[in-house]
Amino acid sequence: MEARKVQKVGYSTLIVSLPKDWVEQVGLKQGDIVTFRREPDGGITVYPGLTRERESFRYVIDADICDAPNLLTRIITANYLTGHDTIQIVAKKELSQRHLEEVRAFDRSRDCRAESEIGYVTEFC
Repeated sequence: MEARKVQKVGYSTLIVSLPKDWVEQVGLKQGDIVTFRREPDGGITVYPGLTRERESFRYVIDADICDAPNLLTRIITANYLTGHDTIQIVAKKELSQRHLEEVRAFDRSRDCRAESEIGYVTEFC
């Protein structure tokens, strides 16, 4: 990660320069278009060119093997931090009450929401 200063150009335009090595790596040149994606935490992600929303970065967790206390929470958190925006927690029958409580606690601590069905919960972050 690197820091850049925000600079003012003219009366109301603010600019931030792009890292030269990244510009060369993705092949950008003056006049090219970049796309910004606003992140839930207030940050932005920059993509070269015009892009559609990236496909969902999905991960599936088998809750049946998460028998240690808070193991499910740790696995959900690790996947959230590595950029997965859809995390599905599955079980052979139904998720246990403890697992559901861990999912709810995770949702309260992050900007995520869960959708429940019999046998699985899907997290959207």
